[in-house]
This record gives sequence, C-alpha cells and structure tokens, in this order.
Amino acid sequence: MKKILNLRPIAIISLSFMSGIFFAYLKFKFNVSYIYLVLLSILFVIPLFNKNKKFISYLFVLIVVVCFISGMFNFNSQLSKYSKAQKQTDVYNIEGTVSEINSINNYTSVTLTNIKINQENNNYKIKIYINGNLNYKLNDRIAVSSNLFSYEMKDSKIYYRILNKLRYYAYVNQSDIYFKGEKNNIFFSIRNKIENILDNGMDEDTASLSKALLIGDVGGVDADLLQNFRYGGIAHIFSVSGLHIALISVLLIFLLKKVRINKILKSFIIMSILIIYSGVCGFSASSVRASIMCSTYLLIKAIGNKPDSLNSLFLSFLIVLLLSPVNLFDVGFQLSFIVTFFIITLNYPCKKTLKFLPEKIASSFAVIIPATISSLPILLMNFGYVSVLSMMLNFIFVPVLSLIFVFLFISILLCFLIPFYSIILFLPNLFLNAISGVFMIFDYSNFILSGIKLSGFAIVYYLIIAILSDKINLKKLIKKVAVTTLAIVFIAGVIIINVPQNTVKLSMFKCGYGYYLIINHKNENILVCDGSGLNSYTLSEQLSLIGENNITCVVIVGGNEYLKIKNIESCVNANCFYICSDNEISGIKTEIVNTESFERGNIKFYYNGENSLHIDILNCDILFNISGTVNNNYNVVYDLVISDSFNEEIQNFYENTKTVFYKKTEGFIDAESSCGLLFNINNGKMYIRF
Repeated sequence: MKKILNLRPIAIISLSFMSGIFFAYLKFKFNVSYIYLVLLSILFVIPLFNKNKKFISYLFVLIVVVCFISGMFNFNSQLSKYSKAQKQTDVYNIEGTVSEINSINNYTSVTLTNIKINQENNNYKIKIYINGNLNYKLNDRIAVSSNLFSYEMKDSKIYYRILNKLRYYAYVNQSDIYFKGEKNNIFFSIRNKIENILDNGMDEDTASLSKALLIGDVGGVDADLLQNFRYGGIAHIFSVSGLHIALISVLLIFLLKKVRINKILKSFIIMSILIIYSGVCGFSASSVRASIMCSTYLLIKAIGNKPDSLNSLFLSFLIVLLLSPVNLFDVGFQLSFIVTFFIITLNYPCKKTLKFLPEKIASSFAVIIPATISSLPILLMNFGYVSVLSMMLNFIFVPVLSLIFVFLFISILLCFLIPFYSIILFLPNLFLNAISGVFMIFDYSNFILSGIKLSGFAIVYYLIIAILSDKINLKKLIKKVAVTTLAIVFIAGVIIINVPQNTVKLSMFKCGYGYYLIINHKNENILVCDGSGLNSYTLSEQLSLIGENNITCVVIVGGNEYLKIKNIESCVNANCFYICSDNEISGIKTEIVNTESFERGNIKFYYNGENSLHIDILNCDILFNISGTVNNNYNVVYDLVISDSFNEEIQNFYENTKTVFYKKTEGFIDAESSCGLLFNINNGKMYIRF
C-alpha cells in the first residue's frame, strides 16, 4: 500500500527550520510563548504511533526539534542584531556610497551603503530623503551632517528592511550634501558599461526597458507603461529572479557543452558568472536567492546522478533561510518557492490533462498554469489585485521577452569585446518598441481583479491544489471528494468574509513631520492630514507601505493650504481637496471645496476653525486636533481625541475622553511606538488594534 505522502528528509528538516522561524515571529509579533510547549508536546507523542520503530521515531522527533529550535534561534539572533544597531536620535556626521536613487517631482530618496556614522563603519544602510533633486550619481561617495532616525522594530516593513540591511533614515537639503569622491567598484563599472552600450545602441525608451529586463533597473521606464505591465501580470520579467538566472544558466550550459572539463568545474564557472551577474544587479535579494537555488541544483547534478527537483528545491530553501531567516516573510521568496514547488508537482498532471494539445504548447501551459494559480493568493494578499489576463499574456510575452533577454545578454558580452557590435541592438530595439506599443494601447487596470480578502482560507486553497498534484497518493474518488469539499469550504468562506459590513477602519500614522489619518468606509478612502513638513516622496512611500494607493479625497487641516495641496496632489490621485480657509487658491488641477462642513457617505466632517476637525463616524465622535488649542464649537462629548503629543489643556478639557497621540507619550497609546494605529468602528463601538 502506497503512503499518502512520501516525506523527504530534507523537506522535513527545511519545514522544521521554517516552523521555528515562524513561531519565533509569532513570539515577537504577538508574544504567544505557550505555543512552543504545545508544539513540542505534540511532536513527542509521534513515537507512540509507531511502536515497532521507536528508535527511528525518537530520532525523527529529535531532528525536528533541533531544526525547530535552530530556526527560532537564527531568527531571534538576526532580529537582536538589527535591534542593537539602533541609534539615539541626534545629529550625526553621515558618509556613504549612493546605491539607489528614486525621485518623485522635486523630492528624492537616496540609499547609502558602506556607511560611516561619526567616522565609525556600519554594516547597515541609510535612506536619505532630500528636498530637491540629487546632483550626484550612483557610486558617488557623499557626506552630510543631519538628524538620524532609526526604523522602529514594530514597523510593518521590518522584515523587508532587515533583509535589505536598511536601518536608518534622515531628512536633508540638497545644499547640505557634499561630494567625497567616487568609490571603485568592479560590479558598478560593469553595470555602467552595460548602461552606456544600451544608451548608445537603442532609443531612450527601449534602452530603459532593456535595463529593466537585464539588470532590474526600472527607474527609467515610463510610469504608465510599467503600471500596465504590472496590471497585465508580467512585470515579474523586470525583477531579476529565477527566470533570468535560469536563462543565463541554460545558455552557459549550452556554451560549455563542448568544453572538455570536469562537471564540477563547469558548475563552479557557471556559479561564478551568476555571482558576477548578481553583483551587477546590486546583489538584490531576489537575484542572490535565485543564484543560490540554481547553484544548489547545478552542484547536486554535477556531484551525483539526475537530481530530484523537490530535494534541490528544499535544500535551496533551507540554505536561503540559514543565510537570512527573514527571507521567509519576503514576498519574492514566497512566490519563488511556492510557484517552483507547484510547477514541479503539477507539471505532470497538467501535461496529462492537456495531452490533446501539441506537445510544446502543452508543456508551456504545464508551467504557466501552475505558476499562475499558485501565485494568486500571495498576489491578492500582498498587492491587492491579480490580472485576469495574466495567463494569456505570460503565454504570449514571457517567451518573447526571454528570447530578447538572451539576445541582449549575448550582445552585451560581444560588445565588451567588439565595441561596434552594438549596431545589432536594432533588433531588440524593434521588438521592445512593438511590445511597448501593445502595453500602451489599452488601460490594463480594466482587467484586474481586486478587493478580495482570503485570510486563512488561502491555506484551504493551497490544500486543494496540493491534493491535485501527483505527490499526494489518494484514490481518485477520495481525491474528488476531498477537493470538492475543500472547494465548497473555500468558496463559502471567501464569500462570507467579503460580504460588505457597516464598518469603518481608521489608520493613524506619522510621516516626516506631518500627521495623517486614513478613513476607510465602503468605497471611500479619505486622507485627513495636518501635512506640515510634507515630503511627497515619503508620503507616497508610506501610503504604498500600508496599501492605501487609492485615496478618494483629502481633508486639509491647518494653514499653508496651497503648499500642502500642491505637495499631496503630486503623489495622491484624489477627486477633491476639502479646506476651511479665507485664502483663494489657484493653480491646482484637482477640485478644491472650501467649506465648514461636508459629508462623504455616512461620515460627517465639521471644521472647528481651520486647525481642528470634528468627525462623526457611525455614532462615534472623533476630534482631530494637532494644534493643541481647545475649540469645541459643537459642544460634543468626544469618544476619541487625536493629537500630536501630550497637552495639558486638551487633557484637562477632555479628561473623560480616550486620547491617542502621534508622538511617543509615556502612559498613553501612541502611533510612533506602535508604528501606526488601527481603529475599527462598528455600530457605535470602537476597537483599537496595535
């Protein structure tokens, strides 16, 4: 009798290590320490189910427990190291090498690597937000004296920042920065040479697309075009990852096929080239991860017989997590592992189902179908939408773009040897122009599916497709019953959790020196802001971070309305701005409504002068008051008062009211300590979520 599931030893070790990381995350995030004891107790009960093989059973449990504890230890160690690198907020002399530049209108963010803080070397990176455009380029060494801030440990993007070694940030003026020289870097020199070849041999727009395709640099790609690629579900082609590494590996294997050298040496040659390629791509997390996975596969193949794809995958999975446990919470890593896992396990069943098609077409669909269906939950939960055209567009364009990638890669290698060879770039230039045209004709946002919550039912979804694979050994009838039952549970559950409720969500966050409140209710996403000291780049980044990219209107509180509206308009595509002011404002494209009170759906707004705002939400009265001045024109007993920091006048006036602050305030709930606050209001009751 066949086992239902053949568990490989490396899979058990990898999943045990992963479980340790996950439970350490739960301890860090939710302080659920008791769960460890429960889990370990269950594991030690396992030997009782196999009395004939007690030694093997206990050995199995021991390995699982050791791997589990190792996962916890590695995760906690990485978190502890990041936490200890925190700096007290103060003025520091900062020096670093420019590794990344992003701009929105007249604001720029710059990432510095190889940093020094007060002349001391530091292994982490700094993100600098500049009021103005940076007059320096990548690989320049710059210095500045500025207030330095450390990212909070409770920040929702903490794992992304640990993975990318981003620990500090600062706000500076362009005039305060001075040039320290140019750092010699072999990888940057190669990258710079590649960019020059593409710029000289192609049109500006297609050269930008080629840079995105070859080295993952999307900075020069037209924003609307890039967004349409995302909405079409094929923007992954511009993120250097598994596909790129696999194409280079296959090309190198083909080129080295006729060379009579040891298989292991061949593997090391390919691995060395992959390391250089990752370096040219800035050692991005995705390129390094893909290189590790590919190198593992090549080495196993060189050392032994035909490698088992799942063993290679789980070994790569373990190595990546050993190097950096927080990879587990990276969307790119999750997509890489899950998509590859289901391509391997669903490939044969898909081919069998599609046997009526020509073999090559069936093989293509046997990769695209598992990749598409297995990525849906992760895309929905992290980006909020999926493209209904994804499968078709991937089938058409990924093979074409893959061929263009290989052609560009070979052409660049030849151009390093024969400079005038760049004339051949007219071919990819022609094809990329045609592809750009296809993605600029339509508005691909009309073909996306968004706003669907999955929550825990994503696990049910993955159980369904796992049962459909050829790795679960069940009788056909049992498979059908299991899949049908789980499908009913999944569909019913998703429908229930997506039924619209009369609930309002409030999100409080501080960005730069401005204070913001987002109100989500039905189709309304309202941004209330003081907006002082606004930097449109940091606001855009923060809105993206909390998944609020579709603001319907903006309510301005406080003076300097023109400057606030101008800055917010550059990064928020709202229908209108509400203000309460005696000033005439012109030169703004978006509609401006100057009023003392207004309604949006079931939410009512009343200005208490121009510096505070009374908000009536589902029978809950909220005062948004950053100025610190008491002004209760409406004689309301408030359920919640939101202010910037502790203020005795406000505290005494509203002594029986719940008060929350933006800045750190001992003894009170504040947004800074919690890295943002969330409130749910339902039927006149308010719930605070930390």
